[in-house]
Amino acid sequence: MRLSGSVSLRPVRLGFLVPPADLALVRRVAQLSACLWGGRYNPIIPFFEDAHTRWIAPYHGAQGLDVARGYVDFFEPDVLVEASAGMAEQLGWHNGENEFHLPRVVSLQQFYEVDDRGRVEFAAGIDVTNVMQHLYDREYKYQRRHKILFAAVESDSDCAFFDLFFGTYPDDTALKYIADAYREIFEPEILPYNATTWHRIINENIAGPSWISRHNLEEDLGRGGSDFTVFIFDPANANDAIDYWNYRLWKRQVLPVNVHWLVDHAAFLRDQISKHHRPIPGNPFGTMFWSHIDFARSISDEEAKQILKNHFDGLPKNSFAWGRDQEIWALTKSRDRWRQSRILIKAKSKSFDTEITESKNAKIPTLAPEFHNATGTYAKAHWMNVVSPSSTRLDDGPAIVYPSNLWHPKPPGTTISRELTVTREGWTLPRRQDIGYTLLRPSSGRDAVTEWFADNGIEAHPSEEGQVAAQVIAAAGSLLGCGMFADADTLSLLNKMAESHAERSRGGRPVKATGPDRAKHLDLIRQHFQRREKQGFGYWTRLDYFLKRSVFRAGLRVQCPTCAHHNWFDLGAMGYVLTCTRCLKQFNFSQTPSDLARAQWFYRVIGPFAAPNYAHGGYAVALTLRCLSENRENELTWSTGLNLNELNREIDFVAWYRRSSTLGGEREEPFFLFGEAKSFGKNVFDEDVVTGLRDVAERFPGAVLVVSSLRPIADYTSAELKNLSELASWGRTPTSDWRPRNPVIVLTATELFSDNTIAYAWKQAGGRAAELVQHASVDLSDLYVLAEATQQLYLGLPSFYDGYGSRLRRERQRLVQLLRARSVSST
Repeated sequence: MRLSGSVSLRPVRLGFLVPPADLALVRRVAQLSACLWGGRYNPIIPFFEDAHTRWIAPYHGAQGLDVARGYVDFFEPDVLVEASAGMAEQLGWHNGENEFHLPRVVSLQQFYEVDDRGRVEFAAGIDVTNVMQHLYDREYKYQRRHKILFAAVESDSDCAFFDLFFGTYPDDTALKYIADAYREIFEPEILPYNATTWHRIINENIAGPSWISRHNLEEDLGRGGSDFTVFIFDPANANDAIDYWNYRLWKRQVLPVNVHWLVDHAAFLRDQISKHHRPIPGNPFGTMFWSHIDFARSISDEEAKQILKNHFDGLPKNSFAWGRDQEIWALTKSRDRWRQSRILIKAKSKSFDTEITESKNAKIPTLAPEFHNATGTYAKAHWMNVVSPSSTRLDDGPAIVYPSNLWHPKPPGTTISRELTVTREGWTLPRRQDIGYTLLRPSSGRDAVTEWFADNGIEAHPSEEGQVAAQVIAAAGSLLGCGMFADADTLSLLNKMAESHAERSRGGRPVKATGPDRAKHLDLIRQHFQRREKQGFGYWTRLDYFLKRSVFRAGLRVQCPTCAHHNWFDLGAMGYVLTCTRCLKQFNFSQTPSDLARAQWFYRVIGPFAAPNYAHGGYAVALTLRCLSENRENELTWSTGLNLNELNREIDFVAWYRRSSTLGGEREEPFFLFGEAKSFGKNVFDEDVVTGLRDVAERFPGAVLVVSSLRPIADYTSAELKNLSELASWGRTPTSDWRPRNPVIVLTATELFSDNTIAYAWKQAGGRAAELVQHASVDLSDLYVLAEATQQLYLGLPSFYDGYGSRLRRERQRLVQLLRARSVSST
């Protein structure tokens, strides 16, 4: 088994918890961030307990602390810095017991310490003077003039504009060496705190402390657009200052504008918007680029409209649109592919493809900044390595999809490494020194899932059927290779050749009886695969692949001269003297020409394929997981059948599912799946199966339920459809974010036997199925969309949102009737 992927280097990401009304504290955080490499990418998280109307609309069900939790979820900081003790704990952030080299929580008062030699050590991150020294040694040491202009802006305690936009250093005595180093190395011009300085910085590309902080860092914009954006805010308002600081961490090409200097900036902004409004290259419809003008929340709608009228009136039509900063704290858990995501950064990256040893270790490279300890002080420093594991199409490697454990690092992430945290960005590892490599202990999907269950108070262990299903998938080589089973005739053949067992009573005691030999003549097997190759495509349709994957084993059929039983012997058991498997008599293998001419080669299924009842349902499980992976375009960490002791239930498969990401940036939070996969039997979705799924789902709200069968929907009984409809309706109970509580996906022979994606299969099927996917915008890799589509197609249910609206209307009617009844009674 191998582990492949990439490792990237980035600074430590600090999340500052601050009360949102303290401008001096916001300025302090911005100045301290300028002292660290990558500090400009540290989010400022507003911390309050009341229903702060600036962030929480009256109709939202969120509480005050939910805003801070949402910011943490969105930005995924490595360390929380508290303005007051206990903030992180109050949010539910687990501090741990110093098992990490990097602290999980830092007090703002202890953001840095001075040792007995007067040396400053920051609690987390890398001192920016190392960056300055590196730049000096590499670029500026022998130059009389710098390639770019540097500046330092005079201070203004009543306004945070240049602290946020350009960067300034704190005036702490202990940190004076940072500002001194900046002056000595870059010889900055001292600029006044006014609108003219803003113009000069923009027009002359003047660099400052913020530029130093982002040295050598590349921005991965992910799903971010390329539109030119103007953000108008009041830098004397602490809330606006926080909004701007965080706004530029997810929105690209942001030009900050001090609302009090708008008269000075208007002509310049109009010119920039006009220049940006040009045709998009290669667009056949003549679509134009356009700009955004976003306003901070301290500026009312009336004030914003007046500003637009006074300063932006007369610009070309559709050259800009205006709006507000999005509530990013409320969007984090959305699985919308196009939702906003933060800008990710990295200094460098390196790919790896390594073998997992017998001791279950994988040796992967680590990266360190080249300027680490450039000052020679050997002060404490931290940086991060982010591991992005990748899947392979041709081999099922170790588990790579896990739920985030940012708030409380614990299994399964800590099983891979004690220092590892799982986030949407990847597996994050704190580093303090560079030894060139690190050892991880990747888990199998089953181990990862069972460890997760154990951490959630449920003991899970493999069922007999689950063991067989796992062997079936392993024999196929990968979920993609399970396409070898995507043919009903092939499964029928394999099942006819499988062993059959029956319970009989002999002398009052039960005895297991094995059915007759079910080996098939090689000509029959060869003819079957010749037909299949003509009907389908894929490397798995050929007999050679089945032989390579040890599905069949060839042997000779020889008749016993004593009892006339036809015995099957594989090549290893063949000899001059044979033993009959029925009468147990030995006989000599006849070598006469006539007997040799009558000897016939037969194939027999072996291993898990010899298990009866379609490999104990293993084919259905394999094809369901393959279908969900969409030919390995989507990523799955999965486990076949498990017995969940505390719930007294068996489940056919469990998986974490994450759809493919082709646009870069952060990955999605995976879906959690429970599945029941059935073969060809009728009335299998009975009340017990449905009740079992519901019992499991009640323990795990938000999990997706998958019910699949190798039968076409026309073969489902009315009782089965009724049971599944009731389960789907129960799962549609809406949550606070207008999502179904436990969406139910129904998969049939149409999807499981498809050689391509579900959408392709539906288009081929025609009718209602084709109608549901006729628009290119329909994304069935979104499991919410897939659940609703299959419920409409196979169960005849209306749209979830139509049903939700109907429930709201019924509830409104009930309340109106109740009020009228009370009014009548009171009169």
